[in-house]
Amino acid sequence: VPQQAMAGPPPSRKLRRKLVKEQDVTAQDVLLGVGKNLALHQGNGFYHGIIKKMAFSYLDETDEAAKEKLVRKVIQRVRQNGGRFLERVSEEVQAELSWWELDNDGDAVHEIVQTSFACRVYRADPLDWKKKLKECQSRAQQGEAAEQYQLGCCYKLGQVVNQDLIIANHWFRCAVRQGHESAKVEWTSKLGTEQVDAREEYEQAVQGYRHTTTTTTSETTTARRRKSRKPVNGHDDEEDER
Repeated sequence: VPQQAMAGPPPSRKLRRKLVKEQDVTAQDVLLGVGKNLALHQGNGFYHGIIKKMAFSYLDETDEAAKEKLVRKVIQRVRQNGGRFLERVSEEVQAELSWWELDNDGDAVHEIVQTSFACRVYRADPLDWKKKLKECQSRAQQGEAAEQYQLGCCYKLGQVVNQDLIIANHWFRCAVRQGHESAKVEWTSKLGTEQVDAREEYEQAVQGYRHTTTTTTSETTTARRRKSRKPVNGHDDEEDER
């Protein structure tokens, strides 16, 4: 799957948010969507520590109301620390307006916290992310539904790797086809179908281009060989031998 990073949420997601200039980002802010390069940012480290500490309580909980309470507790801890959840804006927006501030009470922040709890790779030590991600990718490609779901979480979260919601949706869909329940929740519409169709169209176009290129190259090679055997002075080798 082509790894085209998409910064920020898809158009289908309704959010209340405002733009934040690069110089206004603080050490306490949680920076989202741009992969492990920001893992050492102070606010990201603080947030990661909260997730690790509360993960077992969240994952062992079966009551949805209790889970939501834990999610709100995480958001509250970040807020009390003076932090905000900031997500990188797309390239179309002016460079000096580099981040979206997500509403702490909005669905997007709640989804981020829920995915953080669910993402096994993210819950590990940042020094182990590369190794664990590689293992997850290998197993996902071999068809393991649980790992396909985990890989989808990695791309949706955008902490272990750059955020790419289309790739995330691809892996969620693979897991859904095998009956993975948590993936079904993600599949039921974090992305608009138009975006998925657009990516699939792009992939088909790439395959068509490769096929055309291969065919053209083959035809060119054949033409060159024929040209190299072109008769000299109007006589071919067989006529000279006669």
